[in-house]
Amino acid sequence: MAALDDRAANLDAGTLARLAASRHGAARRRPSFGLDARRWQAIGGLALAASVVFGVSVWLHGPMQGDAARPRRARDAAEDEELELLERLEFYRWLEIEKPQVAENGGNA
Repeated sequence: MAALDDRAANLDAGTLARLAASRHGAARRRPSFGLDARRWQAIGGLALAASVVFGVSVWLHGPMQGDAARPRRARDAAEDEELELLERLEFYRWLEIEKPQVAENGGNA
């Protein structure tokens, strides 16, 4: 490493000038990604503000009334189906009990 430093210290003026020009040219031609940092900061700030407004509005207003009623309706429908199934089951039990009596009477109840 010391040998490299010694060689760099002993460069002639023309080589040093070309190195400095190359360094300045590379610094000027830095890659551009379409938007500079200030615009990205503005976009990020707007996105943050929109997120805060959305979060506060959800927090203040809570769930909508229509959304809260949906689970109750589904639960009520499930209970109605269960009751109907139980009524059918009772009918089939009654039919099983009555079936031998109907057969003995020749098909007439």
